[in-house]
This record gives sequence, C-alpha cells and structure tokens, in this order.
Amino acid sequence: MRPFYQGKLDVFCAVYAMLNAFQQLHSMSAWQAKRVLGELLSRLPDEMPDSWNDLVWNRTDYVWLVEWLVAEYGKELFPIRAHRPWADKGNVAPAVVWSGMSGWMGGGGRRTAVFRFQRFLPAREDPVVCHWTTVDRFMGDTLFLFDASMEETAVHLIDKYGFVCRRENVSASQLLVVDPACVFLLETA
Repeated sequence: MRPFYQGKLDVFCAVYAMLNAFQQLHSMSAWQAKRVLGELLSRLPDEMPDSWNDLVWNRTDYVWLVEWLVAEYGKELFPIRAHRPWADKGNVAPAVVWSGMSGWMGGGGRRTAVFRFQRFLPAREDPVVCHWTTVDRFMGDTLFLFDASMEETAVHLIDKYGFVCRRENVSASQLLVVDPACVFLLETA
C-alpha cells in the first residue's frame, strides 16, 4: 500500500504551485503557507461559491484561482509582479514558450513561473493528468520543476523538445501539453 500525497485526493495543485512560488520569491514559511491555505479554504466558499464548487469538483482550469492568489497575497504580504505574455495569444509555438520562460528565469532578480500542463496518452482523448507547477530552474535543454507532487510517476522535469502547446500535436515522444495562456511569469516587486 502507498500513502496519499498532495494531488492524489485533492485538486489544489494550483494553490500549492503558488505557495511554492511565494516560497521561492519571499522565503514563505510552512506556517505562512498553512495560514494562506486555511484562509482560502475558509473564504472562497462564501466569497465565490460557484467558483468554489468548480474548484472542488475539478471543473475549471484554475486560472482564476492563481489570479486570486496573486491579487490577495501578491500585493502586500508577498509582493510580486505577475505577467501573462501569452494570455490572449492564439497558437503559440513551444519554442516561443520555452525561450520566453527560460529568458524570464535568466533575467535577474528573484523570478519563477507557474503554469499548467496536461499529460496525455496518444490513444486517449482526455488527459490523464492536469497539473499546476512551479519552475525551479533551466539547465541546458531541461526545465526543472519545484513541484508539490510526491508520486513516483510525477513530472519533475520537462525536456525542451518534450512538450507541445496544443492537444492535436501530442505524439508518443511529446505527451505533455503546456497551455501558454496558463503561464504566469512572477518576480518580486
């Protein structure tokens, strides 16, 4: 028997991704992270009941939740600037996303990125994994993730040529889809 890890039973990976980003950018403590998570669990059902139900039942892309966390905690408590360079773009090539994120990470100061990816199997239409994660660093052709998942099969790194940006481009060698509209570039303010 295996233990349950974050993400196995809950749908809060976007929250964990942002908590990890705040930790990277502002050295957020475990106590502070627990407090933010507790506040979110207490506030959202009353303040945003429809969004809360979508979150709990995994009927959302969670972009609104990342935006809410940036707005609520990224202004005063953990000041950050967030940029979404591909939020309103149509078809963005993987090479553009890769160079944009790697250039961002190498741009100086305290920076990270938070984004959503989906993992597919070629014969399945629906993803087997939808997950939000945080960028740790780029080394050569490898993107290392600062991720909350402890599962053996979790994605902890992405190869420069190992992902696509559209479901229809998934192949046996490219099973990950990084949605450019879900990429948040973050830096300390």
